[in-house]
Amino acid sequence: MEANKSIACDLYDYLEIACMYRYQVRVTLKSGEVLVGVPKTTVIEDKKELLLLECESNQPQKIATLNLKTMEVLTANAKFTRIEF
Repeated sequence: MEANKSIACDLYDYLEIACMYRYQVRVTLKSGEVLVGVPKTTVIEDKKELLLLECESNQPQKIATLNLKTMEVLTANAKFTRIEF
């Protein structure tokens, strides 16, 4: 992954909304792995943009935003339901 690559700017709005409203989400990664949890924030570490997703273990998982494929909101009456990255 190159340091200068990132997801489209408008997709960050959805990540921020999910964090702000503490939506329960199902995230599918490009590898096919599926994680369920609550997004906490986005951070930059080692020149990589990461989403911190708090899963059932209450330990945030760090997910590179470039590895995101889809995010589905499981919370009722959310501002959006599904995003494709």
